[in-house]
Amino acid sequence: MNGSIKGVLACCLLAFGSASFAACPSAAPITSAQFCQSFKAATECHCVFSGLRGGICTNMNQFYIKMINTLGTLPRVCSLQRYTATQECIDDWNCYRYGGLTSDGQLCSGTGHACD
Repeated sequence: MNGSIKGVLACCLLAFGSASFAACPSAAPITSAQFCQSFKAATECHCVFSGLRGGICTNMNQFYIKMINTLGTLPRVCSLQRYTATQECIDDWNCYRYGGLTSDGQLCSGTGHACD
């Protein structure tokens, strides 16, 4: 993958804790019925603020694939961002994509269903 895209994505992930993201909403708790909608809105906002454009910011699957292709693994992606704790980030993405239970046994989105 070209270095400039890696740089933008890494910048995006590393900057999640910066003041420029204050306007982005936070995701609802992972067990909440509002988790799916709020996680998608927060992710889209951070993606746009990072400088990525086009459909990538509105397509959660494409954005996830780009993160993994760029940085290798979800734990690595999550360890590089500062917006949430690493395990919370991993749980958020796994619940969004697959549903089931969080790492501490809670039902994703209150139902256990995947978001997409």
